[in-house]
Amino acid sequence: MDRMLNICRSYACKWRYFYNANKCAVMIVNKKGAQEDKTFKKGKEDVQLTNCQVHLGIQFDEDLSCHHQLHNSSVNLRGPFISTVSN
Repeated sequence: MDRMLNICRSYACKWRYFYNANKCAVMIVNKKGAQEDKTFKKGKEDVQLTNCQVHLGIQFDEDLSCHHQLHNSSVNLRGPFISTVSN
């Protein structure tokens, strides 16, 4: 992973644009042999470790499931659905 981040950094330096490490995150999907205290760097800045990530508006957790997102969506739609049906 560090190698991939360094490739991104060198590409950004080549084309003179900036990655904001505060807006970047690493999510470890396969927990086998994963080190919880592992730190990732983008140049000199640390990249945070996260257990969920939003991609195209859908929230995924470290098991790559979106059950939490589906639950939240169904809870948020209950009110409008009930008010539509009761009218």
